[in-house]
Amino acid sequence: MAFLGRALKVDLKCLAEELGETVTEEMKVPALKKLIVASKEYEEVFAKELLHRIVSERENEIKRQEREDELKRQERDELKRQEREDEIKRQERENEIKRQERENEIKRQEREDEIKRQEREDELEKL
Repeated sequence: MAFLGRALKVDLKCLAEELGETVTEEMKVPALKKLIVASKEYEEVFAKELLHRIVSERENEIKRQEREDELKRQERDELKRQEREDEIKRQERENEIKRQERENEIKRQEREDEIKRQEREDELEKL
């Protein structure tokens, strides 16, 4: 019965239920231990093995949940990284468009200036 002393309340509740006992939320650890030992299904070796299985399942579920949470965190991080990368690419495209527009404006202005220069030269030649 010493094995019950090391068990968590949640595991004792589960063990009592597995032994066919009715458990309430208000029950404290000592009451759960008494309920388990007094159960007509209680046999120490069986109860010890059953408790070990209950603890293992709970711990495995915790580890599984932690792995799942870690995967979700990694997915969120990857999504954020991808969003930042997409935003950088979008900004680079915008900057390239603006650069091309400035370049085109400079070329347009140079053409206009060349036309005006040519017109002035033509005017001067006429004189």
